[in-house]
Amino acid sequence: MKFKSIILTTVCLFIIYTAYAQQSITGVLLDESKQPVAGATITVKGHNKSTSTNTQGKFKIDAKLNETLVVSYNGFAPLQFRITSSDLTLRLNASPALTELTEAQYLKTTKDNLQILNTKQAYSKNAKTRFSSDPTLPVNGTAGLGSNNQLQVTATDSDGDGLTNQDEQNIGTDKNNPDTDGDALYDGWEVGVVNGMDLKSFGASPLHKDIFVQMDYMTRATAKNGLGPNTNVVKGIEKSFSNAPVNNPDGINGINIHLVLGNEIPHKGDLSPLADAFADIKRQYFDPNKGSVFHYMVWADGYEGGASSGNAMSIGGSDFVVTLGLWNNGDGGTDDQKTGTFIHELGHNLGLRHGDTDDLNYKPNHISVMNYAYQISGVLLNDEHRYIYQPFSLPPLDERNLNETEGLKAPSLLKGYFIQYLSPARVLVPPIAAGGKIDWNYNQVIDQSIIQADINSDFQRGVLPATRNQWTSVQYKCGSIGRHQQIAGLIDETTKRYNKTTMEELTEQMVLDLH
Repeated sequence: MKFKSIILTTVCLFIIYTAYAQQSITGVLLDESKQPVAGATITVKGHNKSTSTNTQGKFKIDAKLNETLVVSYNGFAPLQFRITSSDLTLRLNASPALTELTEAQYLKTTKDNLQILNTKQAYSKNAKTRFSSDPTLPVNGTAGLGSNNQLQVTATDSDGDGLTNQDEQNIGTDKNNPDTDGDALYDGWEVGVVNGMDLKSFGASPLHKDIFVQMDYMTRATAKNGLGPNTNVVKGIEKSFSNAPVNNPDGINGINIHLVLGNEIPHKGDLSPLADAFADIKRQYFDPNKGSVFHYMVWADGYEGGASSGNAMSIGGSDFVVTLGLWNNGDGGTDDQKTGTFIHELGHNLGLRHGDTDDLNYKPNHISVMNYAYQISGVLLNDEHRYIYQPFSLPPLDERNLNETEGLKAPSLLKGYFIQYLSPARVLVPPIAAGGKIDWNYNQVIDQSIIQADINSDFQRGVLPATRNQWTSVQYKCGSIGRHQQIAGLIDETTKRYNKTTMEELTEQMVLDLH
């Protein structure tokens, strides 16, 4: 009996030891669609032990059974999981609370976790080359290229971009073109430390177009959707630009847009007058040294007593606001509304207008998020709504001479696209195939003879000008972007002299009136 008691005690002690002994815990972190999540931080609660998930979402950490793992990831509130076995599958579900990406988080995931950047082909392909002015080399790690002064052509730097001709040969940039990829950022800036910014660590490449945006934001507890972006919004914006049909010297299509959420701005329900209020915010919260590289925008509540979705400070500028606070009964914008409005307002910075090159809205021959018809819902292509700028050119439409059998006169270009236009009752018609016949006067038949109709509901019949391939027409050098240091950031005098956009911007009531 005594012997059995000893055995039983030993077994119990072994079970207890097994339960509380530290062991190697492995696992994988998946998102809601069961895709691996890279770059999440895994911490054992109450300890300093932490690790990060790799590009397959996998991790390994020493811990005990029944201890708690804390998972932190950009855009999500920290999640806790009890360790129930030595091999775990964790699911990252969106938190009802809106947690927003911070600059510190962004820098961590881009600078400390280069494995994430390496999953992006446009970065990994261009990040492998080492050259004499590479800031990641120890000899250049502190000073880098210094401030972005004016181009200085020398015998060893033919285009004055801060890279020697030999460096340019090594990395494949053009020694006679200071901006090989055409994104308004000099080649030397994109591989060096410029005004304290290590753009290469942000994922910049001199061979692939980059756009940088600092996003500051306000919060309001009663805005259930939040005033700022969540992870879905950030990913949606990134996807739209990454998929852009834009050529690059590295042979990879698309634009890398770098979204950095910086400062929480004290809440103010109404920015009025907008130009002055925005100038004050920018002066307080935006480092002018960033002005040559970063667009600056604020996710705010509203402005000038209205419910406008947002506003760009000027066409071809580098500043804008998104103001969806009063939408949806004051709950703030939905993810789609935020995504579409952000891309719309940024489009104004990039030189695009509501009618492409003109201010005529609701043009059926303008299939773009710049057109109010698509700002909120996106452009329907096959079965997916996409927040895009128009990727092809379309001919003009003469409202006094419309041929319904020809429609938009570009059937091959428009295959899979659907359009919406305004009926005579000024209501958006349901989506119809863009490449076929179009009932312009909305009389439920396709007229065989030439007809007249006001198809953009501006109460006149005239010529709706042709529209361009907007992706290949955007102006990367806009506002302070690409300018030299001394004029890059706004100063006291210039903050008061915005070239205001006089166009009316989309309101929720306008959307409701059209449906």
